[in-house]
Amino acid sequence: MKKVLLSLSMLAAVMSASAQTGLLIPVYGGGLNNTKDSVNSDAGFATFLPPTGGSVPASFTNNEVTVSGNTYLQLTGTGEYYIWGTTNGNFKAVGTGLNSFGYTGTNAGFVALKAKAASDKPLSKLQISFVPASDETKTFSTDIHEIDAYQIEPEFELEPGTWKSFNIPLTSFYLINADGDFLDASGAVTTVPANYVSPTDAQVRSFGQINVVLNTQSCNYNPDHVNGDGTTGACEPIDTDSDVSVDDIYITQTKLTTIPPIATSTKSAAANIASTKVYPNPATGKFTAEVALINNSNVTVILTDMMGKQIATEVAANGSASFETAGLAKGMYTVTYVLDGTPAKTELVVVK
Repeated sequence: MKKVLLSLSMLAAVMSASAQTGLLIPVYGGGLNNTKDSVNSDAGFATFLPPTGGSVPASFTNNEVTVSGNTYLQLTGTGEYYIWGTTNGNFKAVGTGLNSFGYTGTNAGFVALKAKAASDKPLSKLQISFVPASDETKTFSTDIHEIDAYQIEPEFELEPGTWKSFNIPLTSFYLINADGDFLDASGAVTTVPANYVSPTDAQVRSFGQINVVLNTQSCNYNPDHVNGDGTTGACEPIDTDSDVSVDDIYITQTKLTTIPPIATSTKSAAANIASTKVYPNPATGKFTAEVALINNSNVTVILTDMMGKQIATEVAANGSASFETAGLAKGMYTVTYVLDGTPAKTELVVVK
């Protein structure tokens, strides 16, 4: 059954991350302002032509939806079998190749994200793919299945109407071509799982583009169906109305029990930051957050936990703010730099 790609473009994330926080990298958090200034396109979402012979069904839409102040990506489509909608994270400057997201771990890590289905009616799946800056001809991909989809992997099953957290091993991402076929190490199409190719450490570290794919199908494969020629297995028609949303995508070295929200960033505010530094990191008693600006601005530094609870707020007098960690539980915390009331950049600090 041939797969047809439908390409759409999206902005990938967000705040720049220092080497200190290179094992948890935000990739997409929702909102057109979630950009790294000077390396992201301002095009937002745009529709590209599908491969030769393909078509773009009018039922497919891609939007960034804001509910209660949270913006996320919503993909919808109806009545087409194996039509895929692709959202490309445009992480490149004009005239250059891809820039890596900045992950510094290994491919023993995970892609953590939140996703949900609108209902239990569709038979769809969400595909997450990455393109390495080291070789833009390669795409590594994995799938999350919607409720009742064919060949469900229960741990990756979407919930209808409810956000669900996922931690997908990077070792489960496999090399595919433009039509979604699995490739072996030589680049040839293969249907043998033992020949599937996962990304190397270097390729994972150079991931510079993310594709978020909605696959909606108008029939369900029934392996027990008897065909007219006596063979078994057929695609039996069903009614679909697919609506899948994704938010807060990270590349992380370890599983996240909760997926923290990725704070949005305004380009003008983020562009005013020359550099930041959090030290010591990990922190055992006290840490300092430093920020250097290109132009004068009022800077507030906010410390929050991974659930988004605000722990402390300090004004960055002379470009620095200090926080006591006594009494804080061990774990990761978010440091957010706010310029003149606008969140501009986030970093992570580990409290021991």
